[in-house]
Amino acid sequence: MGPLKDVTIQAASFIGQLVTVLALGFLLLLHGRQYVNLGLSLAGDREERYRQIVIEINKAVADYVLGNIVISVLATIATWIVLTILGVPYALSLGSPAGYPYRRGDPDRAARVVGQSHAPGPDRPVVTHAARRGPVQAPAADTPSAV
Repeated sequence: MGPLKDVTIQAASFIGQLVTVLALGFLLLLHGRQYVNLGLSLAGDREERYRQIVIEINKAVADYVLGNIVISVLATIATWIVLTILGVPYALSLGSPAGYPYRRGDPDRAARVVGQSHAPGPDRPVVTHAARRGPVQAPAADTPSAV
């Protein structure tokens, strides 16, 4: 396939996914409680027990999301303060993505952002990206270097 066809397929796929997510989100916001009540009514005599489980799940997810938002805001503020103290220009713009890795599904991503594969410990020394790539090879003497 050519590059234009690839881009067209990716764009159409993205638009389709976006429309689906927006439509489902809108319907769940509009009729979400009715859908939950309909599902719980199918449980019969266990409806009240399942309703309490749904309430507990809702609270746990809400607390998790709130915790992630708080961590992200605190990471942004801390980074902004440190960059401001160091005199880095545009400190807020550079500090704002600091909390971003904590909101993604990859727990190792935050460590990779600061250059470590995992938290250091007795069995896991600090390993930077450069160390994991191996030693830097100098160009051969007869090969012109790229500038």
